[in-house]
Amino acid sequence: MNIEETAILLSRKAVSKLLSLTPRSVDLLIADGRLKSTRFGRRVLIRRSEVERIALDGIEGSIWPSK
Repeated sequence: MNIEETAILLSRKAVSKLLSLTPRSVDLLIADGRLKSTRFGRRVLIRRSEVERIALDGIEGSIWPSK
């Protein structure tokens, strides 16, 4: 069993792998408030439940912010 399969909090890199997104796309979702994250020192971590919500519900509109 992989640690990513049991972890409650996941790194941006792990989330990007699970959702088949780039780490930059994950950053943009966090910045836009569509993906909630928690900071522990310098680390940005995302709850597994947030990843599952995005995976099930999808993402409305474009990931990239409009100009």
